[in-house]
Amino acid sequence: MQDRIYRVYISSTAAPATPEHTAILHGVLASHSMPVCPALWDLGQEGQSIPTNDSGDDWVRRKALINSCDYVLFAGNACYGERSSTGVSIQHQELTYSLMRDKPVFCVLLAEETLAQSGASTEELGRVRALRALLKRHNPVFWRQVETLPETIISGFPTFVAGHPATGWRKTKPQITIDTAIARETVNNLTIQPQVMCEAATASPDNETFPCETFDWLRQHQEFSVQCHVFIHGNCHRVAQNVSLSWADVYEAFRLSLTPSCNEDRIQHSLSAMLEARFSQQILSQYAQAHAADAFHFSETAMRMIRLKLRRHGLVRKDTKASSRKNSVWCLTGAGKAAGHWIGRTSAG
Repeated sequence: MQDRIYRVYISSTAAPATPEHTAILHGVLASHSMPVCPALWDLGQEGQSIPTNDSGDDWVRRKALINSCDYVLFAGNACYGERSSTGVSIQHQELTYSLMRDKPVFCVLLAEETLAQSGASTEELGRVRALRALLKRHNPVFWRQVETLPETIISGFPTFVAGHPATGWRKTKPQITIDTAIARETVNNLTIQPQVMCEAATASPDNETFPCETFDWLRQHQEFSVQCHVFIHGNCHRVAQNVSLSWADVYEAFRLSLTPSCNEDRIQHSLSAMLEARFSQQILSQYAQAHAADAFHFSETAMRMIRLKLRRHGLVRKDTKASSRKNSVWCLTGAGKAAGHWIGRTSAG
């Protein structure tokens, strides 16, 4: 982390300007990162944070801040957080949105023994524990006292970053002459350089450039629900199973039919061919009497996830002019074409 600075969105149930919130800011700053949260942008003339709410403008701003950050730090205590008009806390909404946007979420939670002694109401603790249950899969770290909270972040965040690399900003030596102590302290060896572009992305047919890390998420594996027909003694049985695929494999099959656009039926056919090639033997090996398997396809839930993921990463878009209510037509974007080149070069390497 020493050569880069990261923007970290702070989603905290602690009220702004409290010792706990200040400790979180100190922990992020000491980790060579830039804290970002609405409380830092809403300072009034007296230096007090202006209360936020769940109005449309406030939520749009929060989403924009999350989108602009490399990481999200969720800091939880014995409080469920400021609630919106729906009864769901703003912090819970921020967490849901961050996960939907595939933002890496670093969780710092109050230790269970300290939580039990907090004196919070039964209803409040119930909401807190329900939210904490969602965060267990993110390997949270725990704090017990406000005094040790910064050290908890300082010790845990670099490890989290190492496992979830992001682009960030590169630090280099200052390129300006520094004449005063104040200027030296302000610059503090943080001159921003343009992001390095990867060779694969600069080869985009549309002459668009993309950072090296733009397509790293395609290496990740995801579990998908898949269905097929298995034939046993002449009888057809419908089988559902979860399979693991990399996003690169899924996207490669998705984009094969896009030349440069096609309807969803052709895309489904391409995806089915990929699934049959990858998993037919695996399925047959699980059924001793089976002699054939076909009609592989993703479940509707899996297809919704695939469409949403590829669209949110800007690889495909829906052709609204050619699409109808019953027939969707999809097109490749410039980023989608560059991702195809990136997959080709990565596979060749």
